[in-house]
Amino acid sequence: MKQRLLFVRPPRPLWPFNGPNTSFWPPLAFASLAAAVRANVRNFDVAIIDAPILEMGWRSLAAELARQRPDYVGIGEEAVCCLEGLRLARLAREAGARVIAGGCFFGNVAPQLLATGLVDAVVHGEGEVTLVELIEAMRSATDLRCVTGISFREGTEVGRTAARPLLADLDALPLPAYDLLPVERYGRLSRNHPRFAAIEASRGCLDSCNFCVLWRQMSDGSRPRLRVKSAARLLEEVRVLVGRRQRRYLAWVEPCFNAAPHEAVALAELLL
Repeated sequence: MKQRLLFVRPPRPLWPFNGPNTSFWPPLAFASLAAAVRANVRNFDVAIIDAPILEMGWRSLAAELARQRPDYVGIGEEAVCCLEGLRLARLAREAGARVIAGGCFFGNVAPQLLATGLVDAVVHGEGEVTLVELIEAMRSATDLRCVTGISFREGTEVGRTAARPLLADLDALPLPAYDLLPVERYGRLSRNHPRFAAIEASRGCLDSCNFCVLWRQMSDGSRPRLRVKSAARLLEEVRVLVGRRQRRYLAWVEPCFNAAPHEAVALAELLL
């Protein structure tokens, strides 16, 4: 029987600027991570539950976890929804799953998060390669200290391995697993951005503003490091979203889209 990793975005209160007619942003990080796991871990299932866009409450989510009985649950929340993330972790535990956390918030509070006993490991920074290695290590009961880029519990202590080098070539990543998301629901009722999708052109930044966590998440943590997808790769993603998935509004998720203007110009020429 195949093991399963289930990424879950839990139910959450509507933010003041969100309402029934606005869009939740698609969890692009989950789609990117799911694609990497699906491409590199054999005999393994991957799925995504985006509870807010599915209008799924806590009781329905608990029932779905009990039905699917995933072996692993992946969580990653903004600071504003961290409590919902912890509630999800507890539900996942009750369903018998091991819990893996990551992202801009949980990656920065790993000791406190692991101290709750609700999470087995925290992935720091870019997760595509790290998560694949972590899943393989957990499946084979290998010592987690062999996986770079994570924090994990060692008895009552927290261990942290060496930082993982950044991905040098973003074009080498598989296309995000858009097929695992209810793509048709994003922006369905929105007046401002119907048929909405998120897309990533680059990671990192050119600057290191002290109020921003995004460049730290996609760098070595001490200095900015900008990496940009090629225009040809971006054109491929646009074709999938616009042509195959019928998306109309593409929201670029990087901190500064025009940090690499040469690629933006090249993409515009290809689109024309």
